[in-house]
Amino acid sequence: MPLTKEELAQMRAAITEEVDTLKTSHKKEADDLRAQLKTAEDARSAAEAQSRRPALYGSEGHATVRSVETKEDRRQHVIQRIGNFTRGLAAARGDLRSAAEFVEKRYGDKGTADALTRALSEGVAGDGGNLVETQYAGDMIELLYAMAVVRQSGARVIPLPNGNLTIHRQASGVSGAYAGELQNIPAQQPTTDTVTMQAKKLSVIVPVSNELLHDTSGRVNELIVADIGQGLSLREDLAFLRGTGDSGLSPIGVLNQAAAGNIATYTTLASAIAGVRAKLRGANLPMRSVGWIFNSDVEAQYYNVLSTTGEYIYRDEMDNGKLLGFPFRISNQIPSNLTTAGGTAGTEIYFADWSEVMIGEALALQMETSREGSYFNGTANVNAFGTDQTLFRAITRHDLALRHTRAVAVGRVDLTTVTAR
Repeated sequence: MPLTKEELAQMRAAITEEVDTLKTSHKKEADDLRAQLKTAEDARSAAEAQSRRPALYGSEGHATVRSVETKEDRRQHVIQRIGNFTRGLAAARGDLRSAAEFVEKRYGDKGTADALTRALSEGVAGDGGNLVETQYAGDMIELLYAMAVVRQSGARVIPLPNGNLTIHRQASGVSGAYAGELQNIPAQQPTTDTVTMQAKKLSVIVPVSNELLHDTSGRVNELIVADIGQGLSLREDLAFLRGTGDSGLSPIGVLNQAAAGNIATYTTLASAIAGVRAKLRGANLPMRSVGWIFNSDVEAQYYNVLSTTGEYIYRDEMDNGKLLGFPFRISNQIPSNLTTAGGTAGTEIYFADWSEVMIGEALALQMETSREGSYFNGTANVNAFGTDQTLFRAITRHDLALRHTRAVAVGRVDLTTVTAR
């Protein structure tokens, strides 16, 4: 039986709709393929352009061939300058004038040579002065303190003009009050105090193999920067977390600046993290950069806590770098042998709004070098001359302060007696 006019119209509409749908689908697929092709072509073009682009520093004996532009350029610039600086000092046996001549002639690095010359003109023997220009100082700090957990946690870095800075902070706030009609409104005023940051000098001795210094590859520069950064980071974290001030010679750590009521001892792992979190939440802080810092022994304890049904409570979350929803970082500068009421395996768990922690930075990297000196490797003194090494003493200047003393909470536990719940 032939189709009616209405049935033909319905069939035509259905076929048209299906064709339109296929056209739309195929168009989207074609557009996606074009976008992928364009992305691949752009990436290839960028790679080819980068391969043709001159290096920041030319080969030995040639001047710098282009300017610093991108963040990666700045990073490489800092690494190159620190590497050239250390090699120059090593080759010149610490003589600044000879080191400046060596760096400019050998590497074409006039900026680092100028830094050495400035230090010489200022009459500070063995002092490299400001190694990197102000605009690259942040990149230098990022490179040298890659392992510094307080910085990584979100502490704010601010400059210290002339090496010191006084900051006013609010010690207590105000609260509103109800009043009846025609009654006087109670006057309230917040209380404030001040905290002064004064740059403290941190020094570290870094031994570098002379064979490495003779190698001209960029990877050696990375190794030199990593060695210096590790030495500075570890000692800095110890001071920033638990420092006592050493009669004004080193920073006072957050432990010794935190409000007394924010430090407590706990007997269970569950109560420790719940307790310090409650102290921070009760302080009415902005909670911008909140996180944990504890040592690897504490990490192992929480990682292996089991529920009553035999399931790991925190493990899945900790595999993603978080505990109770907040990121954690590990610092073994926090000891596990503190004396507590429960024994001698005490340790500390830090929980803070790290954005309320301020690091005052003088933005200086100063170095001295020696091929004849000795250093202590943890068990014995090692002579640089006898082991064919060059010693670098790196110096930075900084201090630390809390904007609010309740921004840090510390829980103490004894690892031999603490229980899960």
